[in-house]
Amino acid sequence: KWIISTNKTATSPGRIYVSSDYGATWTVSAPAGNISYEVVAISGDGAYLYSGVNSGSVYRSTNLGSTWTAVAALGVSPDDWGDISMSEDGQIVTASYNDTTLYISTDYGATWTDRTPPFSAADMVFLYACVASDGESIVSTASTNQFFLS
Repeated sequence: KWIISTNKTATSPGRIYVSSDYGATWTVSAPAGNISYEVVAISGDGAYLYSGVNSGSVYRSTNLGSTWTAVAALGVSPDDWGDISMSEDGQIVTASYNDTTLYISTDYGATWTDRTPPFSAADMVFLYACVASDGESIVSTASTNQFFLS
């Protein structure tokens, strides 16, 4: 039932939109200002939202985007965010950027660890990661048509 989306364009910063009725209606949940929300993910029950923002940080909301808290300063350039994903309950979170780096948090975003798959950045580009709903498995992809399973 929950859907979340960003709308960043070349001329406007990314805002976050949330729908609780399968996309029939949408509400702006990210506050206006200098923050541009680049990538976003929502937990299965809507309790947690995570977003990579233009300052290079990861932000978390626990109230459907009414307020946001910076939980990690990963130093990502604004246009370098790749993806952000999480387990069903929001405990396990992955954030990828710069096409080569994968960070993982296993404690609701409190701490982050570099878990980039073992490949040479010159040989392949890391694209996305997906966390299983139970948080037990993480799959990442690379431009050489390889999958990495953790």
